[in-house]
Amino acid sequence: MGTRIAQLIGNKISFKEASANTHANPHRIHLVTAGNGRSGAERLAQPIPEIAIKPKFKLDGDGRFFAIGSCFARNIEIALARNGVDCITTRLRVPSDCYEISGLGARNGMLNAYTPYSMRDIVQLPTRADALEAGVLQVGDDEWVDMLVSGIRPLPRAQLLDIRASVVDLYRDLAQADVVVVTLGYTESWYDNQDQIFVNRSPGGSSRTLRRGERYSFQNLNAAQVADALASIAGHVHAVTGGRAKMIITTSPVPLHATFTNRDVICANSYSKATLLSAAVELASNHDWIDYYPSYEMVMGADRDLAWLEDGVHVKPALIDQVIGRFTQAYLA
Repeated sequence: MGTRIAQLIGNKISFKEASANTHANPHRIHLVTAGNGRSGAERLAQPIPEIAIKPKFKLDGDGRFFAIGSCFARNIEIALARNGVDCITTRLRVPSDCYEISGLGARNGMLNAYTPYSMRDIVQLPTRADALEAGVLQVGDDEWVDMLVSGIRPLPRAQLLDIRASVVDLYRDLAQADVVVVTLGYTESWYDNQDQIFVNRSPGGSSRTLRRGERYSFQNLNAAQVADALASIAGHVHAVTGGRAKMIITTSPVPLHATFTNRDVICANSYSKATLLSAAVELASNHDWIDYYPSYEMVMGADRDLAWLEDGVHVKPALIDQVIGRFTQAYLA
């Protein structure tokens, strides 16, 4: 109990420090008062909100980036590569005909990871004795699905394990990274009870994987579990890079496509994003080499017609470009 209380009160600061924060923060007031455009309400009324970004550090444009996370992480790495930045995760390419849906190959969609524990487990995959087979599921005669990667269709075992080997090699190359960008997706997670690993695909994603659904357990992560997963990811990054790498954490604005809970999907998505945001900000607050970037807030505060495609799930490319443009302006020296 004493340890828990210490954790709960550990982020207290004095009145003097709080007052200093107040006087030094020109963006602290939400209420419209002076009408000078600096209040939170006025900035949120803009088509794309002008959110103050105070980066903890500047990054060398010649540094090597590694992007982990949901489809928004792919947007980040594409934009960085377009700016001439070396992004390690763009080095891995799988033929487009290996994907279930056309177009994912161009975006390197197989690397999408969505939940904090699935990110932790795939980042640490090279340390496992069963790294080449954990999470691999047989769905037919010499037809296998890799539940750790996204969007790859059932393949012959030999071909699938070749792809898995390339994924393991990629995550070994995390040790080369100077900057690691982690984009959190959601909290609704699936656990492979047989191989004891969190996967990135729902067993309900197809009729063939659904037949093996008893192998999996569903878990909607709470704040403590998300914080635990992020601490493990940060610890691994720090260890394999010898403490050299900086880490930037974001939350994807892309909502749940559907929920596995009994909540309205709107409420389920709000819970998911709030839980991720809380843990991400806490992690960044506790380390000088980790920063939080408010991509979620920029998109959610933008005019809906500017922000979302007609499906209400995917962000319009023009807004993504602006979000990533502000990222590069803030961080790249």
